[in-house]
Formats: sequence, structure tokens, C-alpha cells
Amino acid sequence: MLLLLLYSLLFPAVLGNVCLLVIAPSLSCFVRWGLAYGIGMGVISVWIFLLGAFNMALSWEAINIPLCVLLCFVFWRGRVLDQDRRIDSVRFSPDFVQWAFLAVIVINVMFTFFVATAYSAYSWDSIATIVMKSKVFFFERSFEFNRNLPHASYPIHVSLMHFWVAANFAQWNDTVINIVQPCFYGSLLLLMYGVLRSFVSSRYALVGVFLLATSALFQFHATIAYTDIVLAYYTCAAVWLVLLGCHCGSSGSFAAAGLCAALACFTKLEGVIYSLIVAGLCVLGNVLYREKSSWQKKILAVVKVGLPPVLMFSAYLIFKIVYGVSLGEAGKTSIEFSADFFHRLAHTVNSIRIDVFLSGNWGWNWLICIAGCALGFRSFRKPCTRYSACAVLAFLCFDMVLFLFTPNFRWIVSSTTLLSRLILQSFPLVPFLSAIVLEEVFSKRSAK
Repeated sequence: MLLLLLYSLLFPAVLGNVCLLVIAPSLSCFVRWGLAYGIGMGVISVWIFLLGAFNMALSWEAINIPLCVLLCFVFWRGRVLDQDRRIDSVRFSPDFVQWAFLAVIVINVMFTFFVATAYSAYSWDSIATIVMKSKVFFFERSFEFNRNLPHASYPIHVSLMHFWVAANFAQWNDTVINIVQPCFYGSLLLLMYGVLRSFVSSRYALVGVFLLATSALFQFHATIAYTDIVLAYYTCAAVWLVLLGCHCGSSGSFAAAGLCAALACFTKLEGVIYSLIVAGLCVLGNVLYREKSSWQKKILAVVKVGLPPVLMFSAYLIFKIVYGVSLGEAGKTSIEFSADFFHRLAHTVNSIRIDVFLSGNWGWNWLICIAGCALGFRSFRKPCTRYSACAVLAFLCFDMVLFLFTPNFRWIVSSTTLLSRLILQSFPLVPFLSAIVLEEVFSKRSAK
């Protein structure tokens, strides 16, 4: 049993790491291993999706043997390509304060894994829209009944990941499948640290990770079988990889960002819009770092970021048409123009204010970020600060537009649960920005 669990945890990480050695060999060790589990699980999930879409057997052998062959081939290919390439690494030599931050982060990660595996799926959305699909896939070994399941139009990436974990155990276990979400939680923390180290010192990189790891709602979602933290992982990974690509001039970072954006499309319906935002941020990043590369390379970068989501969205759209699955969700994905626009606007702004500043979901993160931006305004001379601030604002604007022009407005009239989940999907960008501006604030004070 323990070996099967280790296989379910380590195989995606090894597969993703080897794939990244080919796609983006210049990534630092922390960034590469932070991406490894998410990319590996994405490859596994897409492979299962292709098998099921073509009515092929969803047996353990049919899934894992080709993946093992792929792993061996990509590993060999990566070694051949990497013979003359040096992989940049980031040194980690913490002082006492950094060890203290690191200890709190590790304790939070361990606690998250413990809570996630102590209970079976219990919340409504996790049971109705995610785990139930996984269970049907596990026992039927087919997508034949997908159109009859609740919210059939929702992407099935998370359900397929749960199915793969259960398939490795050859039995269904409502508790073991929850191991997926805390793995994404830990991976996102590692990824954030690796990306921040390209812009700030290790101390402030750990501060940013600490702020994210101790956020109540973010950690809670890492313990339940929801899709939001997985979408947050892929969305923020794509945003940060685009920033890395623009900052370092690495073409491989744009390819990895495009892959993450594609997997965001395969995670939730919002992922399609988020991919458009990422593509827009890619254009912005290339403008901010316009001296880094030629316009031809900038155009190629946008194509690398934008093409994979288009292919993923098209493939899943064809799948839904062929299998008779509804293309959207009634009362959720339609567009509506209401006569009470200004009432909606006032209510939406007020709901965002209450959720961001007066709830216990985010701790002090938003206040720290705003105060840091005000006190460390000189940091906005840096392209990375302007890019990160624009990313935060872009996703907040999407949240507002969603409630203003779709029927989803009714969900924030009586509750802010949906709003909190939407904010969660891009929330890691906030402590990321905080780490950048806080270094400017305190380095300016120490200089005095």
C-alpha cells in the first residue's frame, strides 16, 4: 500500500521534471521541481482523457505502461539535449530568521497533508462535481456516462487525477484520493519561492511563501477535493513563467507557461478566460521588457503561450460535442445585460471589499500588499512590480465582469462563497507582489 502511494506521488513529479528538462532546461531547480508534479499530473490526465475519448480501455496497464515508455524516451531525449546546457540553480543558505519562516511553512504543509488524508470528501461540490465523476470513471472505465453526471460540461482534469490515484491502488478509497490537492499546495509554495528568487533575496522570497502558506482559505482548499487550488496553481504558474520568460529571455519558460494555461482550461471553465488573461500579460511583459529580445521572438512567445490553451479547449469542445455533453452551464455561462447595472456594480464592489478586508479568508495579505505598494512605490520602476500589479488587477476585474454581466450575480446576493473561490484562483499573485514591494520598503529603511 505504501509503495503504491509513493508511486502515485513520485511518478508524476519525475515525469514532469523530465519533461521540463526538455521543454525549459534553463529553469532553476526550485522552479522545475515546483512545476514537476503539476506538469506530470497534467500529462497523465491528458493521456487518460485521450484513451477514454477514443473508447480505449482505461486499465492500469493501458495508462501506465505507455507513460513509463514516454518517461524513458523523454529522459533519454533530455540527456541528449542537455549535454551542452547548464541548468541554473538557486542557492539556499538561510539564516535564523529564514529558518523560522521555513519551519512554519513546513509545519503548515505537513498539517495540510494530515488533514486532507484524515477525512473523505465531504463538501457538496467536491462530491457532486468531482469525486462522483472519478468514482464513475473508476468503476465503469469509460466516459460513456459522463453526459448524465452532474455538471457534465465542467472540465474533468481533477476527476481524472483522482481516478488515476485510485486506479493505482486497484480499489476505491475516498480518503486516499484527497492526496492530490495538498501536493498542488506544496508544489505551488515551492514554485513561488523559486520564481521570487529571480527578483528578491531568499529572505523576502520566504516571506512571500509564508504569507501564502498561512492564508486560511487557501490552506483549507488544499484539504478538500475542490478544483480551485489546482486552477490557482496552473493559472499562477502560467503568469509567473511568462514573467520569468520576459525577465530572463528564456523561450522555454513561455512554452511551459502555455502548457500550464492549457491545463488551466482543462481544470475549470474559468480557465479559458484565465488563459486569455495570461496571453494578454505575455504581451504586456514583452512590452515592459522590450529591450530583452527582438519583436520576432516576442511574437513567437505569445504564440507559445496562446496556442496550447486553444488546442486543449478545442479538443475538449469536440469531446463534448461527440459525447453529447452540454457545452456550457445554464444560468452560469450565459451573458446577460441587466437594467440594474449600477445596483449590481455597487453590490459587487461592496462584496469584494467585505471579502478582501473584513473576512478571515486571507489574513493580512491584502492590507500588507496595499501598504507595501504605497510605501514601496519606488519598486514600481521595476518591470516585474508593474507586471505583478497588473496581473492582480486583471483577475479582480474579471471577477467584477463575471458578476456584472452573467447570472452568477445571484450567488453573491446571499453569500460570498463563490466570490471567495474566484479570488482564491489568483490569490497567490498577492503575496508574490507583497514580497517584491516589501523588499523595497525595508531595504530603503536599512539604507537610511
